[in-house]
Amino acid sequence: MVEAVGVESMLKLYPLLRGQQINFPVRLYAKDKVSLKISQEYNGKNVHVLSREYGYSSRWVQKMIKENQDLEGGEVT
Repeated sequence: MVEAVGVESMLKLYPLLRGQQINFPVRLYAKDKVSLKISQEYNGKNVHVLSREYGYSSRWVQKMIKENQDLEGGEVT
């Protein structure tokens, strides 16, 4: 961890976290926020780019785009 956060930060974290087991989620952001961001960035042709960028499958990205467009009353392209 010293290599990742530095010596000073490690010395601050150690007394707070010593003896603790820490698990980090696979995905950092909430799905609903990612879904909204994907829908905003979708240009009709970039499903694969968005799926790689956000770490979700192309099928999931397409599903989220469709759901958000249905909620907004927009057409699916």
